[in-house]
Amino acid sequence: MELTIIPTWKCQIKPACPYCDYLPAPDGSSVQMVRDKTLQIGEELTPDQWVGWLKTLPPSTINFTGGEPLMYKGFRELIRKLPDKHRWAITSNTLLDVINIEPLLCLTWTASFHPSQGEEKITRFIQNIHYLRASYFSMSISIVAYPDMLDKLPDYVQGFQKAGFKVGILPFYTRGWDWRESGKYEEIRKFLPLVEENPNLWWVENRDLKQCSAGNNYLTIQPDGDAWRCYSGFIQLEQSHRIGNILTGLKDVDTACSIPCLFPCDWLRSKKGEEAINAAAGG
Repeated sequence: MELTIIPTWKCQIKPACPYCDYLPAPDGSSVQMVRDKTLQIGEELTPDQWVGWLKTLPPSTINFTGGEPLMYKGFRELIRKLPDKHRWAITSNTLLDVINIEPLLCLTWTASFHPSQGEEKITRFIQNIHYLRASYFSMSISIVAYPDMLDKLPDYVQGFQKAGFKVGILPFYTRGWDWRESGKYEEIRKFLPLVEENPNLWWVENRDLKQCSAGNNYLTIQPDGDAWRCYSGFIQLEQSHRIGNILTGLKDVDTACSIPCLFPCDWLRSKKGEEAINAAAGG
């Protein structure tokens, strides 16, 4: 099974950081999602509550994201108590204290590099990724490609690669930004194949009924334990994709799905899906 767990929506570089569509409240009690929808978040689960539920699952891969996962005050305890049958990965801005995090069950640590944060934080980021690698974490650097900093991307890529880190490029996105209309689309495409996501797509607006196993072998879990069938359904706040709470029980999920989505399913793998993606990309 694969899980995306958001232990907290707090993020120490918001609201100053312009990246991404999520606008969490400073205390993590709510988050404004895409299309100006707001999700209220209940009390964050304790490490023991997370672990109690995780013990009931088959061997799973857990992807911690947020928010900033390291702002969850029980993160180290959660990792320390994680059942041995599971493996975990994390996406983190890696600017906070990273000392004394147990690496044994970690598959990979993806450190999101935000060059817009200034020299002091860049220095802290570099110190932390070297410390984590020395602590036996498998490291991957995801460079956020800010439109006004594309000229610096080659230096960033070369610097991290020269230091022996695996590097990917994550195209900048935020409300109202479209690479195709920015005049910089061809410039960001020069960095393929390092670019991790299609830089000009958000949703392929298709509501054809299609088949997807999310909700059966994949879940997205919020800080208060609310479970959503998939990450795509969650960020669109499709209530049909909310399937309960891990503390009180989850409902059975049908394989049919009709929401717009860029994640793999039979429709996207079909000729019709391929044509829709190409059309959205202007190809």
